[in-house]
Amino acid sequence: ITVVDETAPVLEFVPSWSVLEPEAWSPALIADYEPVAQDACSPGTGGGGAATGELAGTGLTSTWTYEVIDGSCEGSFGVDILYVFADADGNELVVPFAMSFEDTTPPVFTDVPADVTLSCGEALPTDLAGAIDAGTSTENLVLSYSDAWNPGACENTWSVVRTHIATDACGNTATSSQLISIEDNTAPEFIGTLPVDAEVA
Repeated sequence: ITVVDETAPVLEFVPSWSVLEPEAWSPALIADYEPVAQDACSPGTGGGGAATGELAGTGLTSTWTYEVIDGSCEGSFGVDILYVFADADGNELVVPFAMSFEDTTPPVFTDVPADVTLSCGEALPTDLAGAIDAGTSTENLVLSYSDAWNPGACENTWSVVRTHIATDACGNTATSSQLISIEDNTAPEFIGTLPVDAEVA
């Protein structure tokens, strides 16, 4: 009687995956998230973080390949993995596994223009803030601002709250405020010819 093993290993367990920040990626994660398989003709189970190679006591060998896939924005990406479990007779179980890494961290300001006081009639400054982002290159980091005008205590005086905005390639934003005060410190000036002194009898 010849007994032939034509049955592929059986999948026992696949770890769950939670989206991580891009800087968490390392090829070592592939071993950490390896599924668990069992061979019908050999006792024990294999996988679950074992190094690539023969899984002790299971009769299974484990190998994997992976490919890094670009994400929807700069700084985010996915990793497609194929885990392959093989028994001593060459029967294979192929388990696909997908990891995703998303940039959810906002940029960090490196420089924000200081508060400033202007006289009425002076133009508002147009200086942008400076910022950096771990996942977005400088040329793809968008810097902008918006102004909210609040009337002051008298005519021609204003308090302008400028909100500086830094937006990375994945839409994460950081904000910082600058106060621009507009004051009227200029005395009125006469125009035209003033009436001459007059003597009244």
